[in-house]
Amino acid sequence: MLLNLLPGVRDLRAPLAAGYTWLAVVWVLLSPIPNAAHATGIYLAVYRFTHAVGTVTSLAALTLVAYLIGVMSHSVSQQILVRVSRLIGYLPRYQNPWALGESYEWVPTPESAADLRTEVYRLCSETGGRCPSGDKLLEAIMKDLALVPVRLVGKPEISEVFATYDRSRAEAEFRSDVALPLSGLAVSLGLTFDWWWLFLLAGGWVLWIQAHFARGRANSVLVQSILADRVVSPPLKLLREKNLVELTRRYQDEDQVEALD
Repeated sequence: MLLNLLPGVRDLRAPLAAGYTWLAVVWVLLSPIPNAAHATGIYLAVYRFTHAVGTVTSLAALTLVAYLIGVMSHSVSQQILVRVSRLIGYLPRYQNPWALGESYEWVPTPESAADLRTEVYRLCSETGGRCPSGDKLLEAIMKDLALVPVRLVGKPEISEVFATYDRSRAEAEFRSDVALPLSGLAVSLGLTFDWWWLFLLAGGWVLWIQAHFARGRANSVLVQSILADRVVSPPLKLLREKNLVELTRRYQDEDQVEALD
C-alpha cells in the first residue's frame, strides 16, 4: 500500500538496494576498518568529511553514491537476466517462439503467448489465407509490445492495468538488480572470511530466475490487455479490421501488396 502512495519509490528502491549491497561488498573487502584514532589515507579523509558535514549529510551523500552505483550496475544486471531468460527458454515447458534477441525483454508467459498465437492464427484463417504469415504478425505485435505501457498511461479507465503491469515490472527489476551485488557480496565474504559464504551465490541465481518470471507476468498483462481490446496494438487492430492491403504493405513483401491491389 505504501508503495502505491509514494510515486517513484518502486524506481528508487532497486538501484538503492543494489548500490548499498555493492557498498557492503567494498566494506567487506576493505575490512578491518581502522577507527578514527588510527585512520590514515582515504579512511582519515572519510572520517574528516563525516565530522565536517555531520551524520545526516554524510548519510545523504552515501545514499547518493549508492544510487549512482546501483544505476550503473543496472545495465549489467539486465544483460545477465537476458542470458538467464535464454537458458530458461531451452526448457521445453518454457519455450517461446519470440524469445530471440531483444525480444527476450518482452516475452510473456507461455500461456499468454499461446493465447496470442491462437488469436492471431484464428483471425488469419478468417481472411482465407490472404493476410501476411501469422509468424510475421506475431513478431510485429511483440515488437510493438514495448509501446503498450506508454499507451496505458493517462487513461483512468484502464489505470489498474498499468498498475498491475508496473508492480510486476518493478518486482522483476528489483530482483535482477539485487542479484548481481548479492553474488558479489557472497564472493567477497567467501574470500575474506569463510568459504561457506559462497553458498549465497545460489541466492543470486534464485533472484534472477524470479526476475525472469516476474517480467513474464508483467508482459502477460500487456498481452492480455491487447487481446481484450483494452489497448490498441496496430498490427492486431488491422488484422481484426481485415485491412489486408495495409497489413501486407507493412508486414509482407511488395509482390503480395500488388496481388492484393
